[in-house]
Amino acid sequence: AEYMGIAASAVSSPQNRAKVDCTLLQILEGCHDFSSFRSVGCQAASPIKNIHKIQIQENCHNLLDSGATCRIIDFSFTADGFLFRMIRSLMALLVNVGTGKVCVDQVREILEARDRTRVSGCAPPE
Repeated sequence: AEYMGIAASAVSSPQNRAKVDCTLLQILEGCHDFSSFRSVGCQAASPIKNIHKIQIQENCHNLLDSGATCRIIDFSFTADGFLFRMIRSLMALLVNVGTGKVCVDQVREILEARDRTRVSGCAPPE
């Protein structure tokens, strides 16, 4: 299964972009219990999922009518399956890492806690 997530201006600096890359590749990829990212109403038999690959691509887009440009960071997740709202929860966390609201070390703690209350928010579906 594959899922694409998009974060507009989610990363405030190249240093934070490197932190997000590190977080994704070293912490989130692989087989884990994603209970911290499982939303109420999830009917999956198991919270254990294997994220095979996370791809990150940064693009600049022109905004209509204003002439301004916006940095868009596209995230693509490939896994054996996903929990209900798992990717939206992961995206909210990654935006918080990219903007400096959550430090990289906390991501591993949140994953290992297996506690949904440790993740604040959920990215919008679009």
